[in-house]
Amino acid sequence: MSHRRRFSHAIHPRTTALSAALLVLLLLTAAAMPSAAQAATPEQASAKGLDYLHAQWRDNGGFSPSSSTGDLGSTPWAIMAISAAGYDPSTWMADGNDLVTLLRDADLEQEAERGSGSNNTPAFYAKLILAFTAAGRPDLAVLAGNPSLDLVSTLLSYQDAADGRFRISAGSTSADISTTIWATLALAAAGRSEDAARAAQWLSSVQGENGGFAFQSSSAAATDVDDTGAAVQALLAAGVDAADPAVTRALDYLRSSQLPDGGFLGWGVSNKSTAESTSWAVQAILAAGGDPSTWTTSEGANPISYLLALQQADGCFAHYQGQVATPVMTTTQAIIALCGRPFPVTLTANAVAPDYVPILHSFAPTAGAQLPSGAFEIVASFADNTGGTGLDQARIHLKINGAERQVPANSATTGGFTLVIDDLGAGQHSLSLTIGDLAGHTLTQESTISVAATTTTTTTTTTTTTRRVTYVGGTGSGGGGTSGGSTRPARIGTPSGYDPLGYTTSTARTRIGTDSAGHAQTRAGEAMPLQTNDGLVAGTAMQTPEDGTFGEADGGDIAVTGQKIPEDEGEGKAATGLLVGGIVALLPLGALLSQASLRKRTSLLGSVFQEVGAVLPEDDPDAPVPPADVTAARDQAAWVQFQGRLRHRLAHLPLPD
Repeated sequence: MSHRRRFSHAIHPRTTALSAALLVLLLLTAAAMPSAAQAATPEQASAKGLDYLHAQWRDNGGFSPSSSTGDLGSTPWAIMAISAAGYDPSTWMADGNDLVTLLRDADLEQEAERGSGSNNTPAFYAKLILAFTAAGRPDLAVLAGNPSLDLVSTLLSYQDAADGRFRISAGSTSADISTTIWATLALAAAGRSEDAARAAQWLSSVQGENGGFAFQSSSAAATDVDDTGAAVQALLAAGVDAADPAVTRALDYLRSSQLPDGGFLGWGVSNKSTAESTSWAVQAILAAGGDPSTWTTSEGANPISYLLALQQADGCFAHYQGQVATPVMTTTQAIIALCGRPFPVTLTANAVAPDYVPILHSFAPTAGAQLPSGAFEIVASFADNTGGTGLDQARIHLKINGAERQVPANSATTGGFTLVIDDLGAGQHSLSLTIGDLAGHTLTQESTISVAATTTTTTTTTTTTTRRVTYVGGTGSGGGGTSGGSTRPARIGTPSGYDPLGYTTSTARTRIGTDSAGHAQTRAGEAMPLQTNDGLVAGTAMQTPEDGTFGEADGGDIAVTGQKIPEDEGEGKAATGLLVGGIVALLPLGALLSQASLRKRTSLLGSVFQEVGAVLPEDDPDAPVPPADVTAARDQAAWVQFQGRLRHRLAHLPLPD
């Protein structure tokens, strides 16, 4: 009675070809079988099974695990499974269409005669009736399809007037028991009790001596669990009492067909339980008022535990252990059985079905965000829908400008991630986050962000050829001393877009922010406060001089307000050293000093250059340097240029006495 069964008998050449194709499908799906993921309860297993089914739902209303066009033959089964789980099938929505409406508006006659129902057309009509009544729409059992037709009247046209059985074609016995079972169930669901009772009477007459039912009434047909379990439900739906010998004998046959693993011997296999056969047996037990969980074997297994053990990680159910085949059809049958619902299924609740697609709680930066730099964090939080199969790490993808970025390997289990990005340049950038669950659902969030261009603007008057900072030691209040100093290499790895302060001669800057490493971002033309880091010498800013305290350019006395630099008690007491060291440190920072005489400035600067070995004329900074050797000449020329720049910058700056 499974969907696979309809393709298993050589009724005509078309059926033979389909049977061969199905065999290939069985072999292929076995190789790609996902690992088992047994649910704790039938309710949890049913929820995961519906999650899987929803992921296989296609735009035409059919279902398929491998094609963009779904098989409409699976749709009635899916509707009955949804209803059995307590949800209204019309709440399964896609692009504004619901599952029931999609089936209603299909060309049902063509599908029955030339499509998925063509192997057993009256049985397909019967399943349509069962699906619409399970959805709470019995009106569609008499008027559905495009073009519309009366499904009940069409089904009755296949009934044999003489004995009440239903045939695929006039005079044929092929699949007549299976077809009559489906018709009996559908007529009972549609309220055609007399027609259902007449068909059930014929069913009772073809029961096997062992209590089982076969697929068809030919003498060569063997009884099987699938048809026996379905026949029990049809007889009871048609009004036969559960104590009737036809029912009790059929249940005894089922008991004899149960295997030690708790399942039931499958059709077409010699010694294995299958999910489909076990599902039919479970439904028969339920229809007769029994409890399948009490059908315990010597190994302590029962039909429910067997079905639960067959569920895979993606939510589908295997045909048997180690073999997945026709997973959509198998899963629908297992769900109906695990939900404890025999045929015909009726709508018992109007609960809205879950959305099934994973949920994205948050994703930052948000769309349209404007970031000050290309160094930032992407933070995402997400979860699978309640009761679903769970998130799939392999389906979590982050792309920036179309390029894949590696997300943390535990994103699925933790439900999110934080990823540091530090390589984006200025301009717009696209972000795309995809999350997916094990059933196959995916959700993609796309957004565009922008990174601001670097705001640093630098006006450079002259750039030194060396990249070093000089530290000068020594203290004193007078001139004429000597100084000692040392150099350290320029800072490396400076963030792009930030000026390495203290290593080039340029206009003064004002700090307008810092990057992630704490480096100052500046713009030209304004004073910047003294720093005590990044290789710069700390000092005390000089105070603004009072009016009328400056001497003339001919060397008069110079009075300055400010903090006096203490003397060094160490060896040498180089009075000029620390004084000049403070000047050198303060110059790149633009500290405000009073104007001083050219003579005083030249004298002090000369002492600096003499200390480092540069012989400079006091009054002519541009005079040529006597070459001692190539290295000395290059160093002296550099210092001459440096003195010229210092004079230029100090044209209006004071020096302390």
